[in-house]
Amino acid sequence: MKAKYYNPYNTDEERLCHRPPHLSDDDWRWLIHFWGTPEAKDISEKNKANRAKQVIKHTSGSKSYAQIRYEQAQKKEDRSEPNRIEMFALTHTRKDGTPVDDHSKEIMDQFQQLLSQPEGTSPSTSASFGASTSVSSTYVDEIYTQVMGPERHGRVRGYGFGPTPTSIFGSTSRRRSGVILSTQLENAQEMLIAAEQKFTTATEELSNVKDELSHVKETFEERLIEVQKKTREEVKEEFEEKMMEMQRKMQAQMQAQMQAQIQEQMMQMMQQFQQKQ
Repeated sequence: MKAKYYNPYNTDEERLCHRPPHLSDDDWRWLIHFWGTPEAKDISEKNKANRAKQVIKHTSGSKSYAQIRYEQAQKKEDRSEPNRIEMFALTHTRKDGTPVDDHSKEIMDQFQQLLSQPEGTSPSTSASFGASTSVSSTYVDEIYTQVMGPERHGRVRGYGFGPTPTSIFGSTSRRRSGVILSTQLENAQEMLIAAEQKFTTATEELSNVKDELSHVKETFEERLIEVQKKTREEVKEEFEEKMMEMQRKMQAQMQAQMQAQIQEQMMQMMQQFQQKQ
């Protein structure tokens, strides 16, 4: 506002004629007077010097980090605040989505590269700035510190003025407890993964055994059918042989009977012939 409505003009009269639309005349007159005081000029010079020392530019303007966090949280269903990596992207990206400068781009590229790697020794979903909430906050803080360096005393980067390491991360003992719990959780996850792998292996082996049993059953059934078929054929052959034998015996008996009858008839005919003589 000062750069747009105050600095371009040389006199207070000109400035009064170019009042910002959201301020009243009295407020604008007081603000013009304040900016003209030695105290305000001294503050302005100090702020200018501090801005000149900034290595990394940002796009948040006069909006505080707390306000940005609140606004971003209101956009989410769970009202969760963005983490420090997401805050860096929000405050160092232009409206068109490009980084504000090359240094910011380099830092965000490093964040992206580290977030895409597995978390510790346990598998983790690859994340980007827009989806880094799928990664634990402890892991995000580790990545942030790895890229940006250690925190200054009493300050926590990515949170603006006010928050301290204790208010954000807790006391040293609590942080150590958090690290221990995180390590225990990772170990438990590794044990769970190992158990799942063993279960998968056992399931595969059981499936193989079932397949083998099924194959043995099919082979046995086929063999049984062959045996039954062979047995039926043998019985049939034996029956046919007995029938043939019975037929031969009957034929022999019939032939014997016919021969006996023929002989008897011939004897009778001989006797009749002799009687006639």
